[in-house]
Amino acid sequence: DPMEVVNKYGSDALRLYLLNSPATKGDVLKFNESGVQLMVKDIIIPLKNSVKFLLEYMEKFKIDYPDEELYTIDNYKTENPLDAYAIKYIGSLINSINNNLSNYLLSDSVRSILNLIEILNNQFIKFNRFAIKGKYGLESWKSSLSLLKFIIEYMAINLASLMPYFSEYIYQKFIKRFLLAISFMLLTALINSLL
Repeated sequence: DPMEVVNKYGSDALRLYLLNSPATKGDVLKFNESGVQLMVKDIIIPLKNSVKFLLEYMEKFKIDYPDEELYTIDNYKTENPLDAYAIKYIGSLINSINNNLSNYLLSDSVRSILNLIEILNNQFIKFNRFAIKGKYGLESWKSSLSLLKFIIEYMAINLASLMPYFSEYIYQKFIKRFLLAISFMLLTALINSLL
């Protein structure tokens, strides 16, 4: 029963398994539940762990520096070469995923997601963890946390067609707050201009 698989592993994992299967190329699919479990283990759990890690240290940042705000896209700055590496490679992998989707290469898109998670978790977060934890000072902490937040938001927006429930989860955690803050600022500006 497909609903048992969805209830056990989630629909994003099932969707990724099917997109990565030979069925997307018109071949025969012999369904294997362990393939869905593999998608959970290799994609869903690492992404959720990255989000939890980010939320934990964003909360710590707010407690330690209540008057400080993380960088926005407009005022982001860094001197960390690992941040530049992450921007370059994660951006190119997301572009690769979008190109694969445009050309209906669905299984290649799933493989690119695996590469994306490898770079995010096992390179950027692993090698940058002390900066993300605030061990190198305020500016380094701000830039590393901000970049990790940008990356996760960017992933959620660009992976929405492949992982809609994960993207919604990210939207609820980060983007919705940002959009509400912008809406409030725009509304305030409009009201002030009318006064």
